[in-house]
Amino acid sequence: MPKHVAIVGCGFTGTTAFYQLVHGYPVERITVFESSGDFGPGFPYKLDESSEYLLNNTNDTMCLEPTNRRAFVEWLQRHPRYARGLDEKGNMPRAVYGEFLRDVILRTGAAAKERGIRVKLVPQEVVDLDEDEAGTVTLFTGEDAFEADMAILAIGRCPDVDRFHLQGFDGRSYFATHMPGQKLDEIPLDAECHVIGASLSAYDAVNQLFSAASGCEFVPDGKDRLRFVANGNDRRVVLCSRSGRLKKAQSRYPFPVDLQSLRDGHLEHAGRGTLTLADLLRLMEHDANAAGVHIDRAAMADPYAGIDDDESLNRRAAEILAADIDAATSPPDSPDNYVVDYLDAAQFELWDLFAARVLSAEQEALFRAKYETAFLSYAAPCPVSTAQKVLALMDGGRLRIVGGVRSISTDHDARAFRIEHRFGIEQAHHIINATGAVDRNVDSTVQPTLVRNLAEKGTLRPYRIGEDGGAKGIDVDMHTFAASPGGNVHVANMFLWGPGLYVSSAVMMATIVARVLATAFARESAQRSPSSH
Repeated sequence: MPKHVAIVGCGFTGTTAFYQLVHGYPVERITVFESSGDFGPGFPYKLDESSEYLLNNTNDTMCLEPTNRRAFVEWLQRHPRYARGLDEKGNMPRAVYGEFLRDVILRTGAAAKERGIRVKLVPQEVVDLDEDEAGTVTLFTGEDAFEADMAILAIGRCPDVDRFHLQGFDGRSYFATHMPGQKLDEIPLDAECHVIGASLSAYDAVNQLFSAASGCEFVPDGKDRLRFVANGNDRRVVLCSRSGRLKKAQSRYPFPVDLQSLRDGHLEHAGRGTLTLADLLRLMEHDANAAGVHIDRAAMADPYAGIDDDESLNRRAAEILAADIDAATSPPDSPDNYVVDYLDAAQFELWDLFAARVLSAEQEALFRAKYETAFLSYAAPCPVSTAQKVLALMDGGRLRIVGGVRSISTDHDARAFRIEHRFGIEQAHHIINATGAVDRNVDSTVQPTLVRNLAEKGTLRPYRIGEDGGAKGIDVDMHTFAASPGGNVHVANMFLWGPGLYVSSAVMMATIVARVLATAFARESAQRSPSSH
């Protein structure tokens, strides 16, 4: 069993690894590296981030270990300055979760001391590591070298990708990312702003552009509806994306779905690569039919079928969003938001399905290229409060949708940015790139020094779909998450989205850490298998 464990990176995943090690394993030493020197918050939960940027998962799912999903809620209850009017199914500002993670580091350090575990927090960047024939891992910073029995790469978010490479000019501004949010306050209060993307990052940008600090308000206007009051904030926003899809909304009262057909189908095809996407959809439909729910395939595949102008698209988008809010706020035991609830409940089954290569390479490549964006609109929904604000802005003529975006460029003659889309051309003066795009190519030159060095020596290998198919992420043993030939360097970060699936939920990353530790310590995990959740 490993006596000395090194954790590289200490945002959420590094913190949960630290917590699980101290509270569940017979470890003697833990060394934690964090290049920023700020142990706990990590990239998404920085303490100085905008209070308008909310958790993407509900408060009652933000866990440290998969068997206790109420860890954050319980912490909030012990810290009343954050918990006034606490909505367990709501979404706190991400910076508050950063406060929680920083506190977890302090409390876990104290617990380690009580248990006689030696802990060293190293505010340095790990730039390389080696594993010798005996399995000892040596980690190198720019200043020191450290030896450990195993290493967990919890380096978190991959580098941002800017596909447009625009430059601001003559009062025209371009924001290559929506982080940090406070910089968006530089956009004039009477400006029209084009937000590229319709993901959760795009919704963050909308929340910041119409923050309470800007003067505007969102006031109750009937059941589960809000009305926008400008109070001097005369901004207008255009959400621009290829699909034009808006995010679905999280259920206030998730429906208790039964995954029996999906589980049976997964087992039937396990290890054979014979499951097709059509098979997968049929399995989901069997579960839905058993619950008395009909899945509208056509609406899921193309919500804008028959639309031939941008005005009609916006009208359809507002209708769909209003229906989504009604579905998400339905009473308990209502299946109105069934697909969202189903994909939330099935996230572990779907992860295992991809990890076990149950789909053929051809079918997996088809999913990644054609269906993943639509899948994520349901599997990564937005908070109800955000959906309500977006609808209020649409109703108030302050937000519109542009779909079918084809290209974005700079038009110096027109002194504007140029956005070509399905129905014409938009001229934009202020653009926010909120696509949330990151580079998950292991051998990319923009990766941190550690990843580049490990890729060069073959410790980290690119994940491929089939023998020749291009893909993103790291090729690891999806049972142990070991990347190195010796098996003592483990991966728990965004690179796992390559061989796996969506990794941006707290419970998913906490479960991956639990699997890493259970297999590394060669004992039965105390956690339930994700396949049985």
